[in-house]
Amino acid sequence: MGMEKPRRMDGYVRVSRRMGREGPGYISPDVQREAIQRWAEYRGVEIVAWHFDEDESGGTQNRPGLRAAMDRVERRETDGIACWRLNRFARNVSEALRDR
Repeated sequence: MGMEKPRRMDGYVRVSRRMGREGPGYISPDVQREAIQRWAEYRGVEIVAWHFDEDESGGTQNRPGLRAAMDRVERRETDGIACWRLNRFARNVSEALRDR
């Protein structure tokens, strides 16, 4: 019995204040959301809710949008969280797995 593929996920978008609002390091919330939506459509996943954190550091898991998305996963209201890149969710995998 294999794991079922997620079919309903929350989208998560984060923009930090570190690099400002322009230049090559800045990926706008709209660009992130569009990329997540394209990925979801390609994979047959429905994005059922969107969560945004602006001016929030990836160095902490204590972000309002991320907390809301993770709470929904824990309550089984959604199958998971889709984000543009891992560094939008956390700075690295070990930080993502650390205490919430």
